[in-house]
Amino acid sequence: MILITKTQSKKAVGGRRVLTANANPVETVIATKTVNTENLTTRPQLCDKCFLHNFTLLLDNEDICNTAEESGYEADIDVLILVTTTHAHYSQREAMRTSWLTDTKNNKGNVRYAFLLGISASQTENVQIKQENGIYHDILQEIFIDSYKNLTYKTMMALKWAKTRCAHAWHILKTDDDVYVNIPGLLKSLKTHAKALLSAVGGTCPNMAFPVRDKDSKFYVDIETYPGKYYPTYCSGTAYIMSMTVAKCVLEISENIPFFPIEDIYIAFCIHKLGFRFVNIGGFHRFFITPNMCNYKSDWFVTSHGVNPQLVKDVWKTIC
Repeated sequence: MILITKTQSKKAVGGRRVLTANANPVETVIATKTVNTENLTTRPQLCDKCFLHNFTLLLDNEDICNTAEESGYEADIDVLILVTTTHAHYSQREAMRTSWLTDTKNNKGNVRYAFLLGISASQTENVQIKQENGIYHDILQEIFIDSYKNLTYKTMMALKWAKTRCAHAWHILKTDDDVYVNIPGLLKSLKTHAKALLSAVGGTCPNMAFPVRDKDSKFYVDIETYPGKYYPTYCSGTAYIMSMTVAKCVLEISENIPFFPIEDIYIAFCIHKLGFRFVNIGGFHRFFITPNMCNYKSDWFVTSHGVNPQLVKDVWKTIC
């Protein structure tokens, strides 16, 4: 999800603005009692096990988090990177595999990764994804319709899979397929923030933002779904990181927090309910950073959003 400040162009990113007021919005999100969701037209703030993520896993790759040293895998996994993507974005995935994801050492190093997908209405695309996975063995796919409004399902799939297959990883980075991630910078930032992330999620974390009421926007949320004037503090879904401890807690609490179509806001609902915090981590950028190529590879740089496949390759090939 992308938001813009009051000084930025509304046209640039779909008309979202960031509030700068100091009011605490948490009370607009967190209810104080369990709500029975049956026959309600307005989305409740809490429920009793109404959001059980029980979709069938169609594509699985258990070896992504293998730690058998005798088979060439590193024993410790510092970060599991989980990338939301869509069927048509093969060029994005291929650019990532041949550039910054090579730091994962073919998913045998101390950083591992997987791409996240639902299913397409096109059987041809589903077959192509199965064939692609047969080559790279780096795709996770569940049986729900792949769409922007279902990104929350993808993230919950990611957390559930991580808990089941990769519980020994220390951290999870959730990101998108148009984000450049500087893995050395990410690992360096973890040395500073690892303790905080035991009870927090980190990244670029605006204090609050308006729900979008423009029906033509992909970020549109109607009054019935979310009547609040503004969202709570959240971390931009372009890239955020949490410890495995936090990920397990989010997955558990999510059963009692009704589905919400804006993925990073949904995670924020969970984090607030848990009483955890949000940490702004330097080097995470929710907007596109015009590259001085070597800046993308510096120790202080972690992510840039909106990076096209050719630029990903060009940055990676730059010798600094």
